[in-house]
Amino acid sequence: MISILPAIAKDLLEIDSLLKNVWGDNSNISFDQFIVAKDDIKLVGCVRIKKLSDDCLELASLAIVEEYRGKRIGSKLIEEILKKEKNRPIYLLCFADRKNFYINSGFSIIDYKILPDILRSEYKRVFNILQKQNKEIIAMIHV
Repeated sequence: MISILPAIAKDLLEIDSLLKNVWGDNSNISFDQFIVAKDDIKLVGCVRIKKLSDDCLELASLAIVEEYRGKRIGSKLIEEILKKEKNRPIYLLCFADRKNFYINSGFSIIDYKILPDILRSEYKRVFNILQKQNKEIIAMIHV
């Protein structure tokens, strides 16, 4: 049985390890930003909302242990973390081939030019890196 719950301090090492394993964003992590999925006591997934400024929140660091993928854990994590922030828009940057997953969670594609400044500069930085690898990223919003 998979449980979806707020992370606790002792989860942070496992969260960091999972994010490193899937090349997730593990910059400036704090356990209180995360919702986690656990199979008994084993951490099998996580997601966080990063507060980039007073008016800019970013959904980040969605990661699921490989053998647990395809079981709707990511969708459940997103559903739970979105309950925490209902009064402000939440942005995300993702690979274009994952857009339908986020659309199904209530996000809409937006032009990166309307992102808040702090996130627009991150988009440009990541875009330049991924363009060399023939990968496309897109900007999305949940309101």
